[in-house]
Amino acid sequence: MWRWQHGKLIWLVRILDEHLPAVEADLHRYYRLDIIDLYRGKLSVRKLLSLLQGLPRGSALHVAITGEEASWSPGDYLLAATVDLLQVSNWLFMQANSKKGTRNPFPDPVQRPGRKTLQEAPDQESQRFASAQEVSAFIARATRGH
Repeated sequence: MWRWQHGKLIWLVRILDEHLPAVEADLHRYYRLDIIDLYRGKLSVRKLLSLLQGLPRGSALHVAITGEEASWSPGDYLLAATVDLLQVSNWLFMQANSKKGTRNPFPDPVQRPGRKTLQEAPDQESQRFASAQEVSAFIARATRGH
């Protein structure tokens, strides 16, 4: 065997040892195969390697190896951010059109994978909204020369 094949075989043995339930689930979900087919001679090691390396981003094996965050695609994160912003926009509209003194509850963001709480964010400062005074000052600066 060539050197690169040894590395792939070691990877496969390690994956099967550490993540067998995820491998079994993905083989069934994506390919309608059973891991036992490897031992029955119906599935070659080369084919198994190809199938496992070709699994999509949200597969159980990919999530098991890289963490729960891997279960979401960039599009999923963008969609969650859009929902969050729409909820804030609706909240601002309700605040502006409610009776004085009425406080509507601020909406919770869509829960992202890998976060223990809804409010937990990677960088709290970058998630902070501008205050009314900051918005007023920004608008005043932007419209000064017009």
